[in-house]
Amino acid sequence: MVASNSEVNWRQGAPEKGGIYYVSAIQYPAGTVYDVLFWQVDPSGDSYWVPFDSKIAKVVGFIPVSEVIGAFTGVLDPSDGSKVPDAIIQWQYGEPDRTNPCLAALRYMYDVMTWDEEFGWSVPLEHCDAYIPLDEFLTKVADLLPFEDKNQ
Repeated sequence: MVASNSEVNWRQGAPEKGGIYYVSAIQYPAGTVYDVLFWQVDPSGDSYWVPFDSKIAKVVGFIPVSEVIGAFTGVLDPSDGSKVPDAIIQWQYGEPDRTNPCLAALRYMYDVMTWDEEFGWSVPLEHCDAYIPLDEFLTKVADLLPFEDKNQ
């Protein structure tokens, strides 16, 4: 195991930094689910989660994706093929499975990459250094970093 959950902490409220992805804990009436959402800040000052539009759920916690990737893989920039043998999750290389969204490592940033039958990959493969299947990543988040509401 690369890191303990004491090194990665859930935050609540609204992120201070926009324009990046966050691992998000989303509270539904039936329970908590995890996803990777983008915190959008418009020039007007409006801010909101993308893609998230629910009348019955709310984002109750978040962690910058880079912090979770660092804890789970031990490698923030996989462009040189680096691996940590005892990592919780390993970066994968090549073309991802088209049926599963993935978390893509681009030079100095991360993005959620999906396949569209008409348009292809949402991020051109030549810009993707490595990837992690999103379902595998979120399963590890649920198992190793379960959200606990500090306000209750």
